[in-house]
Amino acid sequence: MPLLFLMVGSALAQSGRERPYPNPIPVPPNYLQAIENGTRSADGTPGPNYWQQWSEYDIKATLHPDKNLVEGVVKIVYHNNSPDTLRNLHLDLDLNVHKEGAMRNEPGEVTEAVTIKRVAAAGSELAEGGRQGARYMINGTRMYVIPEQPVAPGSTITLEVSWTLDIPQAGAGGRMGYDTGNVFFLAYWYPRMAVYDDLQGWHPDPFLSRAEFYHGFGNYAIEITAPGNWVVMSTGEFLNPDEVLAPHVLDRYKKAGSSDEVVNIITKDDFGSVATTGTDSGMLTWKFYAKDVRDIAFSATRESFWDSGRTPVGDKDGDGKVDYIRANAFWREVAPNWSQAAAYVQSSIEFLSRYTDFSYPWPHMTSVEAGNIIGGGMEFPMMTIIGNYNRAGADALY
Repeated sequence: MPLLFLMVGSALAQSGRERPYPNPIPVPPNYLQAIENGTRSADGTPGPNYWQQWSEYDIKATLHPDKNLVEGVVKIVYHNNSPDTLRNLHLDLDLNVHKEGAMRNEPGEVTEAVTIKRVAAAGSELAEGGRQGARYMINGTRMYVIPEQPVAPGSTITLEVSWTLDIPQAGAGGRMGYDTGNVFFLAYWYPRMAVYDDLQGWHPDPFLSRAEFYHGFGNYAIEITAPGNWVVMSTGEFLNPDEVLAPHVLDRYKKAGSSDEVVNIITKDDFGSVATTGTDSGMLTWKFYAKDVRDIAFSATRESFWDSGRTPVGDKDGDGKVDYIRANAFWREVAPNWSQAAAYVQSSIEFLSRYTDFSYPWPHMTSVEAGNIIGGGMEFPMMTIIGNYNRAGADALY
């Protein structure tokens, strides 16, 4: 079949005939209205009146590996940049797709999923349910918040949500979860604002498991507390390595940041609390800050190698000098094809920055081996979860 297409294409080129196209695609009415409103244009570029909503997240969460549980509190400052007055706010609770009775487009593990403990809007605590007044409601993977006062154009509102997450072993279609008691990869794990845009307002689609996402951008302050024998990495700049990494591991981490050669930051001899400033029975808090991203994810490992080095991404700040980012790989002994994974990350980021003439904009790219959660791979800002590739081989992993 591929050969047939090549032959047809070659024949059309030789005859001078144009390639046939399907029937014209009708332009949706809401897009035509957006062009008239000046928020979009006919060629797809933003119009002169284009706007996007914006969110500032402050997340403090604790991972309990013994319970496969996350508990957390998120404060969201939501910026209403639209010309509309918002009388209700929508948040996504994606992993409610694992609740008993939830709509799914594929079989999935049933857990307690997301449990909301407390919701507040503009400083006022809200009750769940009811027909009148300020309140919140949950329907599947969507939470609706009705504040006491509408959110006017150009204004902000602060939301606070406390929640727990019963982590599925291989959740969201195998894009997050845990394996063998020594690796967690958390994605879609926190309450986040749904998208409100100029085409549709609040996007109503629930998460059904096998689907992609439409997210708004924002900044994230992230604190992950975990037992002292676990190592955490997250979307965002790693803010406190000197507080959580053992001195000899910290030295290797600093060396890796300026090394073109891969540095073994954590070796087998460092597994557990040897790698950190914590103890097996204590807790450590790992801090990160992410700017201009549409989502976050984090990993927690206690028996994974950590390899790292720098890689060039071009001149991303315009000062005429080559800039570098960190390229990390976390992998377990059961995945020997990952032994060169950090070099693969270095090569991929360098090549794509050069090939696209667009510098990778963030401080690191981290690949996490998590076989038995996922077979292929799934990407998030600065974090990627990939299977062990024991069958496919190292070339396929690269």
